[in-house]
Amino acid sequence: MTIAGFEISKCPHCSKLYMNRIIGSYNTFDAEYYSDGFVKGDSIPIMPSIVKCVNNNCKKFFNIKESEIIAEIATKCMGDPEWKDAHYLSGYVIGENDLEEALLSEICNNTSNEYTVRIQLLRRYNDIFRKERTIPLSDRKKSSFIYNLERLIELYKKDETNSNGSIFLAELSREKGDFNGCLEILKGISTENENAKRVIEMIYSKAKIGDDKVFKY
Repeated sequence: MTIAGFEISKCPHCSKLYMNRIIGSYNTFDAEYYSDGFVKGDSIPIMPSIVKCVNNNCKKFFNIKESEIIAEIATKCMGDPEWKDAHYLSGYVIGENDLEEALLSEICNNTSNEYTVRIQLLRRYNDIFRKERTIPLSDRKKSSFIYNLERLIELYKKDETNSNGSIFLAELSREKGDFNGCLEILKGISTENENAKRVIEMIYSKAKIGDDKVFKY
């Protein structure tokens, strides 16, 4: 992975500074791809989206992609005194509890941000199954998991700009446990892309046997 520099942006609520990497290039030779869109690998850069401000007098949520960029600096300038108070976002991953809190905050008044928060929350919920697929969820966690999926499906259907076609919608339905709905969606998809065909076949196979857990492909 090569870093082409850094963006300096600020929290829209309190102006706390953040430093985020500008990725020039990276390879995917060790990447692991999961059905919920999560990609894991030592060479895969973790790029934050939703951030909870680290300023104790703020602690509000914002989308780093929507924050004002006040400077772009070269790698050699990273240690300059001017940016010493900027919080470095390399490897920042927002946790499950913070994401659930974000859903109740003003950031989710915007449905695009709500979708982003809920996608991140789905992946945090699914992290447990990436380690062990047979671990049962508590009743509270299961209820939250299902509601999050239902809302994601609703938001996904409303978003006409979605570029993933219907494959991800089928996956959301499968993880919700709506296997018949998943199979019907998959049957209506036509593609010549070989990788997409492989993913469709895997989702279809999981749905046919009633498997609702995230999987690696």
